[in-house]
Amino acid sequence: MKDRRSNSKGRDTLSTKKGHAALPVGWQCKPLGECADFMSGSTPSLNNAAFWSGEFPWVTARDMKALRIDSTARRISELGKAAAAVAPAQSVLVLTRGMTLFKDLPVCIAEREMAFNQDVKALIPASDLDASFLAYQLLANKREILQMVDTAGHGTGRLDTQLLKDLPFAFPSLPEQRRIARILATWDRALVNTERLIDKLHAEKNALMADLLTGTRRVSVRHKEAMDAA
Repeated sequence: MKDRRSNSKGRDTLSTKKGHAALPVGWQCKPLGECADFMSGSTPSLNNAAFWSGEFPWVTARDMKALRIDSTARRISELGKAAAAVAPAQSVLVLTRGMTLFKDLPVCIAEREMAFNQDVKALIPASDLDASFLAYQLLANKREILQMVDTAGHGTGRLDTQLLKDLPFAFPSLPEQRRIARILATWDRALVNTERLIDKLHAEKNALMADLLTGTRRVSVRHKEAMDAA
């Protein structure tokens, strides 16, 4: 049975008699496995050259560096695509096997239809779940999810799929999800632009140091300052 309470900011929340964490009114919480379909990846035979060197993207851990991806380092042919696991556009890809899991949780959104290997799971959101919101919520719970990682027999990290499916997943209405995702995406773009600016400033400073510290570029010194230094 649920009852209505107010949090410290006066906003109504829903809580349960069993003491579960309170949720804002209008939100719900389900196991992640009930919010998205899980797909397992695969690798087309490496012994069949006809499967490779095509134009269709095939995702591995090395490609999962950004939140949104539409290209990959390795590509497969149409024959390879037919032999591979293919996730639809707007699937959320999660690394579930690899050494990276001991320190990070790569999560990305497929901007187009993409194949992916067996180290990755594709989460296909239900109709009432926005892909971007799903990805952000997984990243927000990164610390908890990484605590689920154990060591596979050959020493690599492994995130058990059933544990991930059982993860409690909270979400509001679809319009609110999309609004939240747009706000967070705006911050992502601002961070990317800031990082680019910082990189540019570092490069300009290094170039200036090289010029100033070798006398290539000279600075003017007033006569009085020169006399004082002498």
